[in-house]
Amino acid sequence: MAQNRSESSRYPSVYSPQKWVTSAQYIIELVCENKAKHKKVDLPIHCGKQANWATFDRTQTRAGHKLLKDFDEKAIIKTIKEKNVRNLLPKWIRPVIVKEQQIIDAKQKLKDFQNKDKSICSPKSGTIVSQRRTAKFKSSMDKLLDFDLENENGEKEVC
Repeated sequence: MAQNRSESSRYPSVYSPQKWVTSAQYIIELVCENKAKHKKVDLPIHCGKQANWATFDRTQTRAGHKLLKDFDEKAIIKTIKEKNVRNLLPKWIRPVIVKEQQIIDAKQKLKDFQNKDKSICSPKSGTIVSQRRTAKFKSSMDKLLDFDLENENGEKEVC
């Protein structure tokens, strides 16, 4: 746990006041919280150090680290929150996280495509021009510049 937020400790700890935790620790806190709600007990601060929670905390930590090797932390966290996951070991968890990971990946690809599509490289100077000026709608000046470049280099320049 860290006192200040950092790249590795970016989640606020639920059960350690004013501390920041890693994604693995945050995942375990969420799972423990869901289990405590299901048992209708209060989860104490620093619950992983208490005897009745220590074993559960260790097994969930191992399972959480295995999941983090295969999936993005956002997919795991979203699954835990939406499905009220109380244990990371059941076999049904992985397929649900896989679906969530696919959704996150698809959104990221769409975002990357939209960012890439917003600007294209100009043939002459390599500067960025607006999306409206694509190859289909080049101005006559751009066509002349392309022709000049083609004559100088002997081939068409590609950005």
